[in-house]
Amino acid sequence: MPHENILHWSATIAGIIAAIMVVSIISSKMAGLGFVVFSLSSILWIKFRVLAKESPLTIQYAALMVVNIIGTYLWLMLPSLGGKAPDSLSA
Repeated sequence: MPHENILHWSATIAGIIAAIMVVSIISSKMAGLGFVVFSLSSILWIKFRVLAKESPLTIQYAALMVVNIIGTYLWLMLPSLGGKAPDSLSA
């Protein structure tokens, strides 16, 4: 049980930190790093939900993981490859 409790709280804290990073509007790089932290949170939630044998939530967090990977690409990887980050921060 303590192992599951650590996973649960780590996923929760990572998700909160990621949300703050994404909405902080400091830079596109910060938003991209927020999606990386969201990905870590998703991995932890998936692990926790698999251990709890909760398939619907496991599927939900796997889908969110895909969204987080797309966010990481758009906000962090694409600009480093010479592309342009989404325009949301310049508005």
